[in-house]
Amino acid sequence: MTDIFGATPEGGLSLDEALRLLDGLLDKPLSHLQERLFRWTWVGKTYAEIAEGSDYDASYIRDVGYRLWRKVSKAVGEKVTKHNIQVVLRQQALRQQQGEWPKPTTFWGEIPEIRGFQGRTTELASLTTGIVGDRWRLVGLLGAIGTGKSWLAAALAEKLASHFDTVIWYALSPSLTTAELWQDWQEAIGQGESGLRGMVAGLSRRRVLWVIDGWEHVLAAGEIGRYRPGYERCGELLHRLSHSRHGSCVVVTSQERPPELPSPRLNESPTVRSHTVVGLPPSLCGAWIPPHLQALGLAERWHGHPGLIQGALRSLSALTAAEAAVILAEEALLPPIRNLCDRQGSRLSPLEWQVAWALAVLGRPVAFAELYEALAAPPLRGQVLEALAALQDRHLLARQDGGFALVPWMLPYFRETLPQVSPLPAAFPQSA
Repeated sequence: MTDIFGATPEGGLSLDEALRLLDGLLDKPLSHLQERLFRWTWVGKTYAEIAEGSDYDASYIRDVGYRLWRKVSKAVGEKVTKHNIQVVLRQQALRQQQGEWPKPTTFWGEIPEIRGFQGRTTELASLTTGIVGDRWRLVGLLGAIGTGKSWLAAALAEKLASHFDTVIWYALSPSLTTAELWQDWQEAIGQGESGLRGMVAGLSRRRVLWVIDGWEHVLAAGEIGRYRPGYERCGELLHRLSHSRHGSCVVVTSQERPPELPSPRLNESPTVRSHTVVGLPPSLCGAWIPPHLQALGLAERWHGHPGLIQGALRSLSALTAAEAAVILAEEALLPPIRNLCDRQGSRLSPLEWQVAWALAVLGRPVAFAELYEALAAPPLRGQVLEALAALQDRHLLARQDGGFALVPWMLPYFRETLPQVSPLPAAFPQSA
């Protein structure tokens, strides 16, 4: 075993030299199991062979390997696998010897794992060109809940890490106070300097890729284009960052379009862009679905939305195909999907709810006049137009055949909730 581990592969980098190189690259030393896996991988052992000589099964060893290569990928700024680790480390050692050792990218926050990420090759290429080549300063990844915005942002952050000095991932939540937000942001961006000016200065001193996940949590529910009381400075921050000269890029994911971002249909600014994230082609979703449920059409049913498909699988994976088919026939909404829809629905205004219910009842694309007539005690036409615009900004409205319609995956939700409300749209029969 000593002879195997002491061998120097072609290229002149021994295993011990590779381990010393890793120690200098990583912010934390390898665990005992990680080092053991690295040693055996270096000499060409498979995960199954490594598992045979340990107390762990192959699936656990594979998971440890995935996390290890992901960690090394972040450190060197390029994708690393067990197949290319020797080549990558030899190149890193050569750069070090030639005095071309690049400053490693530093990371702040935990980028979500993206195991099972599929497709979006064209989107990633376009976003990379814009951020790296055209120096976009502010980018919005916008889409309804469950479409895979966070996955796309995480894949983008990993792909672009080598182009930035620092990558920051910050996940917003409804419970975060403004004091907590600004303290975290000033620590990560301002490096001790306070206020908006300090953050802009921090983004000017070094090139930062700053991903803020879940921007809708600082926006006011029921009011498109407004911030929650006390969170208005978040909008001021985006405005300042989009209009200041710096080499950094801020990427926000959101179910709703922040007012500082243009409509995706009107991307006219050279440095500020919005991108709509939609579901994947069903053919790319098969890897997430267990073989025995493949024939049920889950990807088609939920229009390729990763979050909705995975929500459905939480309810169905333990069932046989026949049992799952019965459940799907009886229930339009599975509990995990209903919870996701509730989160989206909780942000609608009362008038948006009325418009959505009317569209759910009509069940087809309709002209504005027909929709207006379907509303009970209809308000001013201008208010209905504002509600339609709000539903569109929330990615719940589709324009089809010149008319208005709900996105199909939300139809069951609005139909299920409709009998519980009052007043009902005129087009819907009153329940007994």
